[in-house]
Amino acid sequence: VRVDALVEDINADGIETLVQTTDLVVDATDNFETRYLLNDVCVKYQRPWIYSGVIASYGVTMNILPGDTACLRCVFPEMPLPGTTPTCDTAGVLNGIVGAISGIAATEALKILLKSANISRDLVTLDLWENAFDRIELPRQPDCPACGQHQYDYLDTLIGTNSTSLCGRNAVQVRANTGKNKMRLDFPLLAERLRPLGKVSYNEFLLHGHIEGYELTVFPDARAIIKGTDNEQVARSVYARYIGM
Repeated sequence: VRVDALVEDINADGIETLVQTTDLVVDATDNFETRYLLNDVCVKYQRPWIYSGVIASYGVTMNILPGDTACLRCVFPEMPLPGTTPTCDTAGVLNGIVGAISGIAATEALKILLKSANISRDLVTLDLWENAFDRIELPRQPDCPACGQHQYDYLDTLIGTNSTSLCGRNAVQVRANTGKNKMRLDFPLLAERLRPLGKVSYNEFLLHGHIEGYELTVFPDARAIIKGTDNEQVARSVYARYIGM
């Protein structure tokens, strides 16, 4: 086995080069933006990928075989809006669910590479705390924007996040582009999730918090200023961890 480690910022500019010659993509990401980008590029180049995610004691995994199974946008047509879903840093992750979902996904990866007849074509969900396991059959959607209409919105950077370092302020502005979905963050809900992690206050104009050495100023349109770093990649990671994307 040879491992080639790449330190890369996964974005629409460079992801096609990484995926074009890849036999299989296994999702170990921590945000929806990257997953929807993976879905676009894998559907475009007909590369199988395995979607996986965990939060608290719950986990989910699904094999996505372009042209055969449903893709991520067949199941979840639109990316969840920032601030509407829990993150690992706000809800935590039970270590057992990580091992369980990783084990299922790794085994499915072997099946795909070996072209086994036993490849799962279902969405598999597991909640270790509730002792719940389920498999859901999900058909392809003919009107799916990605695999049905071949519109790669995330790959074309119409949706996602962008960031700008604020000169001389040791801060980065991160903006979530939600396409046509004009929205306002629910500050009371977001503040409730963040309070166990640090000092948080808000009014109708902004939410302000001090969390693990970073100062976050979040605006109703999901724009945020992350103070405590001038590294855009770090700021986007902080945004994904505490606000969600």
